[in-house]
Amino acid sequence: MSFGEIEDRLVIPLHPFEIELEGKLVMIELLFVAKSAAELYEAYQLDQYGYNWTYLPYGPFSTQSDYLNWLRLFENGTDPVFFAILNKATGKAAGVASFLRINPQWGTIEVGHLNCSLSLKKTQESDRGYVPDDEISL
Repeated sequence: MSFGEIEDRLVIPLHPFEIELEGKLVMIELLFVAKSAAELYEAYQLDQYGYNWTYLPYGPFSTQSDYLNWLRLFENGTDPVFFAILNKATGKAAGVASFLRINPQWGTIEVGHLNCSLSLKKTQESDRGYVPDDEISL
């Protein structure tokens, strides 16, 4: 093998259906409408001008019912897979992220649909809260 070549993969990565990440300040868990959607809708209402939705191809949603119905389209999906970002201090969902363009054969995945509510923006929780303590030292 030459320098820079990727070694043959012996194990194909698993699909991220049941991944749960716990950091010092937040938890990231699979998004279930019944568990987190109402909290997310409430958190997004803090943004009265709809700035959270500027770079997303959907939203803002006029009613909680509209938001829940939209989330249900992705709840059991395989690509993208949506996750709720929970603030550990409050225990409430305060944002979402997803894995998309998942290609286990190539070992690639993208992170997208990032949407942090105002209660999460510009805080340690949104900046480095998802990183386990043993993974980073500042």
